[in-house]
Amino acid sequence: MKSLLGLIAAVSGLALAGCSTANYSVQQTKADSLAGLTSFAWGDKTKSQTGGDISNRPLYLAQVRKDVESEMIGKGYARVPERDAKLTLETTLVSQPIAAEQVDGIFESKRDAGSAPKAEVFEPGTVIVNVENARTQKVLWRGAMIKVVDRTQPLAAQKVVIKKAVIGLMQQMPSAQ
Repeated sequence: MKSLLGLIAAVSGLALAGCSTANYSVQQTKADSLAGLTSFAWGDKTKSQTGGDISNRPLYLAQVRKDVESEMIGKGYARVPERDAKLTLETTLVSQPIAAEQVDGIFESKRDAGSAPKAEVFEPGTVIVNVENARTQKVLWRGAMIKVVDRTQPLAAQKVVIKKAVIGLMQQMPSAQ
């Protein structure tokens, strides 16, 4: 099963490479961890991580939220009031290099017994989307669009880049079951 998930991720990555310049990092706890969790709400932790100087942060994050929400609905998830949600979505815009384990959200990653955790560092301009179990607040799925925000580019151009990157990233998110 583990090798099948790896093969699916590799094929998805190859398919996406041809249609977008964005690089992605995706983690998921188990293939069935999202089963039955078909409703979502936005959490209150949507923010810029580590401060720093990323101009227009709220505008970038608003665009990410709009695009992620559209993709989630397209995958069969329903947006509901927070009290009724099974999943909570959070977004983070990285403004300084940050280790993956420092990003808000507890990720219960699987790894082989005895192996060290993967040391992943997110670079400035990276946008992270966490999908958490609303009840346990554990991150079930985390996707990152590596260095997708470039503040030297006009906001209008960045909106197009962000939309394409979100579409590519959310193709790797399982559909509602």
